[in-house]
Amino acid sequence: MAEKIKEMIEEAESIAVLCHINADGDALGSAYGLKEVLLQMGKSAECFLEERPNRRIAFLAENAKVYGGEKCKFDLCIAVDTATKERLGARSIIFDSAKKTVCIDHHKSNPLYADVNLVKGSYCAAAEVIYEYLKDNGFEINEKAARLFYCGIMSDSGCLK
Repeated sequence: MAEKIKEMIEEAESIAVLCHINADGDALGSAYGLKEVLLQMGKSAECFLEERPNRRIAFLAENAKVYGGEKCKFDLCIAVDTATKERLGARSIIFDSAKKTVCIDHHKSNPLYADVNLVKGSYCAAAEVIYEYLKDNGFEINEKAARLFYCGIMSDSGCLK
């Protein structure tokens, strides 16, 4: 599965990254951290949110794009921190129209709705799953991406409590 995800990322030119509706710190840190890694690889990558993020955590979603119903076609769509496809809201159309789909999550209840799923229910945050996956598979994680993943982990772990 890890190799398949890496292959899908490497083959894709355009990648959409989506997180759940009413995005929290883990959702935003995961999505925007992953986007940073993808941009660093030279990919065309974009995050779409369902609504503007809460003012308290908006700093995680630099240049946030709120999905307005426009038609989008991507080679790959990666859903992060999203237990079910329904939690994508209106953006499920982006997920459904992508050539290939991946879900990276930490919710035990995830029904494995993507073409390829990386779900680790014992992890405290999706950011932790993504960071570990990227590190273990040779992806370069710059300081900005690392900070975003850290914020996601801190958010969902209650500051590591």
